[in-house]
Amino acid sequence: MLSGSWFKVAPTIWMQRPQATAFSSLRSRAHDADQADSQLHDAAARALAHRLGVDCVDVDQGRARAYLTRTAALDGWVREAIATSSTTAVVDLGAGLDTRFERVDDGHVHWLDVDLEDVIRLRQRTLPAHARRTHLAGGALDPRWQREARAVAASCCVVMQGLLAYLPADAIQGLFAAIADTFEHATVVLDLPRAWQQRTPTEVGPLWGHGHGFELVDFVSSRLVRLSTKPTG
Repeated sequence: MLSGSWFKVAPTIWMQRPQATAFSSLRSRAHDADQADSQLHDAAARALAHRLGVDCVDVDQGRARAYLTRTAALDGWVREAIATSSTTAVVDLGAGLDTRFERVDDGHVHWLDVDLEDVIRLRQRTLPAHARRTHLAGGALDPRWQREARAVAASCCVVMQGLLAYLPADAIQGLFAAIADTFEHATVVLDLPRAWQQRTPTEVGPLWGHGHGFELVDFVSSRLVRLSTKPTG
């Protein structure tokens, strides 16, 4: 966990960054759910925010639009992976308080949400249980999620929204190598941190950034066989 300040994210909940960012994302989705022109129609986010006592009135509209646009794009790619390949499991690394399962579930896919222990405890306490969804307390580099997902599926979709900026460069290379070693087929759905987010390892916040996806492919592994890059706004 990165050291840093504690943030009051709900009336009785304090968290450190990056875990605290899960609440700003939840706030954006819940606020969006109440709009006539909603992008995500995420009723589960609205219910979760209400359950946690999260104020969804004071939302930074610019940041929210950018986040919602990225999230809608990633949702679409996950749906595509589930519908057009042999993918039977989805792993959401750094899931935070996302309700992607509720948004894209096709009625068959197995789902694994992975995050640090305090976030997972909160998810388990506040989200409805589901027979095809499992929670795992651990980091993105914890091999347990790979074993759990591989036990139910040879092909997997791995979601990394907002994750890569918080991992050291060598860890990212190791993560992609582990995915390639574990699954017969894997689709990785992610957004890339921007270059302006770079910082030193002693600061709190994102570690690094990339300008475009082709740099990432060159960086992580020559074993990646296909890259599709699409703008998300």
